[in-house]
Amino acid sequence: KWRQRHDVYLEELNRQQEEKQKEVQDAIKEKWKGIKRDYDRNTKLFGWKKNGYCIIVPKSAAEINKEGRLQHHCVGAQNDYKNRMATRQSYIVFLRKAENPEKPYYTIECNTSRVIQFYAAYDRQPDKEKVKKILDSWMKQVKKNFAKEKKMEEACAMSHKEHIRQLVAAV
Repeated sequence: KWRQRHDVYLEELNRQQEEKQKEVQDAIKEKWKGIKRDYDRNTKLFGWKKNGYCIIVPKSAAEINKEGRLQHHCVGAQNDYKNRMATRQSYIVFLRKAENPEKPYYTIECNTSRVIQFYAAYDRQPDKEKVKKILDSWMKQVKKNFAKEKKMEEACAMSHKEHIRQLVAAV
């Protein structure tokens, strides 16, 4: 009966650990839900492919964590990056070689107008000058994308104000 009790105990222990892991994952999803919420928007603004390179936008905090583990740098381990991305203070994106977009190359932190930092594995910068030129080209497109988004938002706001004026005038 000792073996039977042992097996029952282990089964219960494993169930509790799985439940705890699920709770942690759910808490992470809730804490940084802005990353997932903004994925489509961020892909339109930051997504890019040119000259054999592409920019990948992470879908979740878990993808940022994975990037940090694969690259052996702090982006996944420090919550500050995910907090800033979830609140649109800055953004984490991944530079990849287009022929192998699943393989990490560089991790980038940027805002709407400039690259804040960019590092490859182990916080190194191989091909730094080449990558800087690639990121400069990409950032020009990002700035255009944000300018276009701002114009769209302004047009929608004006349209909304005009609609309200029409409703008030009708009353």
